[in-house]
Amino acid sequence: MSFPGAHAAAFAVVGLAAAGAVDTCRTGPGEPGGPRVEFTVVGALEGGKDPAARVDSVSSGEVVLRGGISTPTPCYGISAEVVQRASALTLTLVATARPVVCIQVLAAFEYRARIYGLSAGHYAVEVVSTYPGTGWMQPADTLQVDVP
Repeated sequence: MSFPGAHAAAFAVVGLAAAGAVDTCRTGPGEPGGPRVEFTVVGALEGGKDPAARVDSVSSGEVVLRGGISTPTPCYGISAEVVQRASALTLTLVATARPVVCIQVLAAFEYRARIYGLSAGHYAVEVVSTYPGTGWMQPADTLQVDVP
């Protein structure tokens, strides 16, 4: 049995999720003078591409990370926050379900996170993905970076 509008509805839902995937968010420092993050979901993570966080570039006072994050469906918004404790940075990615009817397939998104406002030095950067209310967990990635 075929439903004439079913394919159009499925494409509309995926299109809605993809349209929201290009949002950029900025978060301020947790403490005065602390680091900030500019976070962008670039688009869908290409099949076979390694989702592990990696250093894309480093320059004076900032580091740019790239990686991938999986979600239970494509209808998730993803935001980021950064916290500094001495020479340790924790970048927390928060994947939150959008209140829409959504196709039930796993999704993976590629992201870019620019952490800036850093002092020169060596940092251990932990990237943690969280999924409030889902029970989902992903292993954290830890990177070492020297910021000039």
